[in-house]
Amino acid sequence: MSVFRFSWILISGLSLSHTGCGCKFSGVIIRAVMNTTKTFPPIGSQQFLDQLALVYHREIAARLMDSPVEVIGLARENLRRWIQVHEGTGTVYALKEWQILLDTKSIPELVAIITEDSDEGQRLRQSTPFAGVLSDHERTEIMTLYEERAFA
Repeated sequence: MSVFRFSWILISGLSLSHTGCGCKFSGVIIRAVMNTTKTFPPIGSQQFLDQLALVYHREIAARLMDSPVEVIGLARENLRRWIQVHEGTGTVYALKEWQILLDTKSIPELVAIITEDSDEGQRLRQSTPFAGVLSDHERTEIMTLYEERAFA
């Protein structure tokens, strides 16, 4: 297992049993990865992880457009749980920021926010409430393709 993959598993909470699954990749996931930057920062670097998070969120954005009620519902439930767990800590500020965004922004605006390739977009993706929108299998597909493209 590469250092990068181990680092991302620790950050994203992926199950180790899903790495290196040798699975076939869906066309949507291949497009999400292939539409990424043509140059890659060093594997395992913060820049690399930020780019990978952007790729994940491009796929989440497609799901948000296709099934907004389900995706927003999952995000709201995540925020409710996480705010309870982190009450009294600085983490709550980032989570409440997302609550405000979900309450005040339209679906197209949320899509723009989560796919924005900027420092602000990166900052918001670091506390994303969209955990669980992509399955372990789908995240592994994206990670594997992205890692392979970085080595190409």
